Amino acid sequence: MLAEPGLSDARIDALFAEARAAEIAGRFEAALASLAIAVAELHQRGKLYQYPFEWLARLQCELGDLAQAERSLLAAREIAAEAGHRAGVFRMDVQRARVACASQQLEHAAALISELRGGGEAIGPPDPQRAAAIAASIDALVFVDRGRDASVLRAEAALAIAELWAEQGKYRSALWLVERFERPIAAAGAVIRSEQVELLRIEWLIAAGELADAERRLEHRAGEGIDAIGLAVVRARAALLGGRLAQAIAQLDTLARAPVTAPRLYACACAVRIAILIELNLCVAAVETSAAAIATLGAARGAHPLIAMLDTARRVAEARRRSALALWELPVVALGSVPPAGAGAQVAFDAVAAGASCLAASWTTAANAVLFALERGDLTAAIAAHDALARITHGVESSYIAARVQFSAAVIDYHRAPSEATLSALLEVGARMHEIGARQDEAQAFRFAAWSAARLGRAADHAACARHASEVIDEIAGELDAGSRALYLLNKWSGRDEVVSGRMRQLLADRRGRPRKPRTREVLRAFHEIERLTHWPIDDAFGDTAATRLAGDATADVVVEWLTEQLSSRAARATQRGFALRSTLGLWWFPDATLVLHYHVLPDRTLLFRIARRHLDVKLLPVGRIQLQGDLRGAVDDRDRLRELADQLGIAEALRQLPGIRRLVIIPHGAVAGVPFAALRVGELALCERVVVSQIDRLSRLRRPRRRHRAPARLVSVGLTSYAGSGHPDLPQTEAEARAVATALGAEASPQLYLGDQATCARVSSAMPTATHLHIASHGLFDLERPARSGVVLRDAAGHGALTLHQLRRLDLRGMELATLATCRSAQSAQLPGRERICLPSALLDAGARGVIASLWPVEDEPSLELMTALYRRLRTEPPATALARMQAERCGLGGSARSWAGLVFYGNE
Repeated sequence: MLAEPGLSDARIDALFAEARAAEIAGRFEAALASLAIAVAELHQRGKLYQYPFEWLARLQCELGDLAQAERSLLAAREIAAEAGHRAGVFRMDVQRARVACASQQLEHAAALISELRGGGEAIGPPDPQRAAAIAASIDALVFVDRGRDASVLRAEAALAIAELWAEQGKYRSALWLVERFERPIAAAGAVIRSEQVELLRIEWLIAAGELADAERRLEHRAGEGIDAIGLAVVRARAALLGGRLAQAIAQLDTLARAPVTAPRLYACACAVRIAILIELNLCVAAVETSAAAIATLGAARGAHPLIAMLDTARRVAEARRRSALALWELPVVALGSVPPAGAGAQVAFDAVAAGASCLAASWTTAANAVLFALERGDLTAAIAAHDALARITHGVESSYIAARVQFSAAVIDYHRAPSEATLSALLEVGARMHEIGARQDEAQAFRFAAWSAARLGRAADHAACARHASEVIDEIAGELDAGSRALYLLNKWSGRDEVVSGRMRQLLADRRGRPRKPRTREVLRAFHEIERLTHWPIDDAFGDTAATRLAGDATADVVVEWLTEQLSSRAARATQRGFALRSTLGLWWFPDATLVLHYHVLPDRTLLFRIARRHLDVKLLPVGRIQLQGDLRGAVDDRDRLRELADQLGIAEALRQLPGIRRLVIIPHGAVAGVPFAALRVGELALCERVVVSQIDRLSRLRRPRRRHRAPARLVSVGLTSYAGSGHPDLPQTEAEARAVATALGAEASPQLYLGDQATCARVSSAMPTATHLHIASHGLFDLERPARSGVVLRDAAGHGALTLHQLRRLDLRGMELATLATCRSAQSAQLPGRERICLPSALLDAGARGVIASLWPVEDEPSLELMTALYRRLRTEPPATALARMQAERCGLGGSARSWAGLVFYGNE
C-alpha cells in the first residue's frame, strides 16, 4: 500500500499564514486547526521547532484547553533543551508557570518560578517579601546564546510572578513589580501584548480597592490600541463597584458586540451585561441574556467553564426575582493578560460552580455565606463562614476586601450583642467603603445594617441606617436617566420580604417601637396590601413598563409611595386574585365554625392572618423559611416534632382561642405547602381527629358550605399497571385499585373504567368533563423547571405520555365534585415569584373541579389500595374533605407511622 504523499512546503507556509490570519481575527478554533495540520506534517518529516508548539499552546489557552497547552509547552521545552537553547528553555518554563497559575495550580507555578535561572543563581521562592531581591535577579538575567532576547524574557518573567501574586491576593506587590519593569514590558510590544497587560493592571487596581487610580488609568489609556471590548468590560466593572451606574450602562452597546469567535471575551462581556441588567431590576432580560449566551457557547471548544460561569449568573438573576436579600456580588476576576494566562476568568468562575477554589470565588462565596446564615438566623454558621473568610483573605493586599471582612465581623457582632458600640463599628465599615470610593458597596453595607436592625427590633438603629442607605442610593440614582433611575430604585427598595416586613412593623408597633394591638380595619388593610403584592408576578409589579412612569427625579421615598399607589390602584384590583373580604362587614358573612389560617413565610419569621366569623387578626410566628424546611425533614414519623410544628405554626393556639371550629382551611406559602397538617398533634390528638382540614391557594376559592344534593354520581376510574419501555417501574395494584374504588362508590355511580391499554391520554381527557368523580391510579411526574409539563403518566400513540398540567387546566370540569390523584407526589408544587403555586390540584381547581385529593409524597401500592377503598366507601354518604379526615382519623387510631395516610391532602371546598 502506497503511503499518502505529504504536504508541500508551499502548503505548509499557507497553513501558517491561515493560522496567523485567523488568530488576528479572533477565530482561535480555525487558527488551531490550520496550525495543527502544519505541525503534524513537520513532525512527520522529523523537523521539530520550538515556536510552532509555543504557538499551539497560546491558541489552546485562548480556547480554555489548559491541560493540552501544558503538554505543548513541555514539547517546546524539550526541543529547546535538545538544541541547547537556554533562553528557549527559560521562556517555556515561564509560560508553563503562567498556565499553572491560570489553572489554579499555584504551588506548581511557584515551584517553576523559583527554579528559573538565566546565567546565574535561580530566582528562588517568589515571596512578595523578597520583592526587591526577585527584581534584582530578573535584572541580572543573561543569556549568552541569545542575548538580544534578555529584555523580553525579563518582562515575561516579571509578568508571570506578578500574575502569581495577584492570584494569591498580593495585588499591590503585583502592581509594584509590573511598574518596576514597565519599560521592558512596553518594549516587548506584541510579544507579550502590552495593551492586555494594561487592562490587567487596571483589574488589579480595582481588586486592591484603588478605584481612583483605576479610573485615572482608564481615562489615560482610552484609544491607545486597547481592545474595545476588553476595555468596556473593565470600565463597566470599575463603574459598578464605584456606584457609577450610568457609566456602566454606557458600556452595554459595546459589550453586546463581543465576538463569539473569542469565547472567553464573549462570556466575560455577557457576565458584565448580566450584572448591569440585575442592578436595573431587569432580571428577565438578565436571565434571557445568560440563556442565549449559554446556547451560543454550547458547541465551542473548552467552553464548559464559561458556561458554568454564565449559569451561575443566570441562577443569581433568578434568585434576585424571588428574594430581597440577594448576593452582595458575584465574584469577578481579571479578563486575563496574555496567553497562556487568558483562561483565568474561566477557571475562577468554574470554581464558583464547583466549590470556589480560587481567591476571587472563595472569598465572595464565604462573605455571602455570612449574610445567608444571618438571614436564616443561624449565628453559629455565620461565625463559621466568617472564620473561613478571615482564613481565605489573610495577607490579601486589598483595602476593599479588608473592608468586606470587617463588615462581616461587625454585622456578626451586632447580631450577637446589639448595642450602640457594635452599631458604631458596623457604620464605620460603611465609612471605609466611602473612603475607597465604592459607593455601591457603601449603600449595600448600610442596607444590610438596616435589615439587621429591623430584624433585631431596634427601630432607631434601623431608621438611621436606612436613611443613610437612601442618601447613597439616591445619589447614585440621581446620575441616571428617568427610566433607569426608577428601575434601580425598585431594585434596592421593592423586595417583597422587605415591604411585607416593613408593613408589619408599622402595624404591630407604635412610633416609639412599642407593641400595639391594631384595629381590625387596619389588619384588613394590611392583609389586602400583602395579598396584592405577593400575588403579583414580579415582572408585572416591578417591570420596566410600569416603573418608567415614575417621576424623573424619583427618590427612594417616592418609590415606596408609588408602590403603595400601585397596590391600591384600579389596575391592581383588576388583576388581583384572592380577595374575598372587601370590608370588615364581610367577616359577618364568613362561614360558621370555619377558621382560615393564611400564611406568609419570611426569611426569619412567618406572618399568620387568622380569619373566622367576626374575627381577623395577625400573628408573627418565630419560625422562618430555612428553619421550617429543616423542621419538616422526618417530622411525620415523630409525634413530638409534629406537636412542635403545630405550636410553631400557631395552630394549637388558634384552636384554643377560637373554640367551636370544625373546619380548618389552610392557605399555605412556601414550605408550609409541604406540612402534613392532618398528622400534626394538638394535645394528644392528631389534627384530623379534631377538625376537617383542607387547603386552598387563595382566599377567593373559599365558599360557604352548601347543602349536599344527591345528584347521580358518574365515576371515571383510571388504572395503569404496566410501564414497559417508559423508564417507570410497574405498579401491580393500580388496576385493582381502579376497580376497587368503583365498587366502593357503588354501582349507582355508573363507573367508566379505563384500564391498561384503554388508559390513554385522549380517552381519559375526553371523559373527564362529564364525570362528577375522577380517580387516577398511575405514575405521576413533576417538572420543577417547567411545571406546565407535569402530569400523570398514561398511554398514548407513542407508548407512554403525560396528561399534562397545561392540558388539564384547559378542560371544562365545572361538573366535577372530586378528583383523586393516587399518584406519587401529585401535590408537589412550584412557587411562582409571589406566593402563587403551580401544581396539579390548582390546575384542576382552575378548570372547575370543586375538590381535589392529592399526595405530598409517594405512597406504596398496597397501602394505597386499602386507603382509597376506605375513602370511597365514606364518599357514598360524606362530603370529600370530611370523608378524608374521618378516614385519616380512623387510620391514626390504629397507631403506627402516619406516613401511609398523612400525605393525602384535600384541596378546595366541600
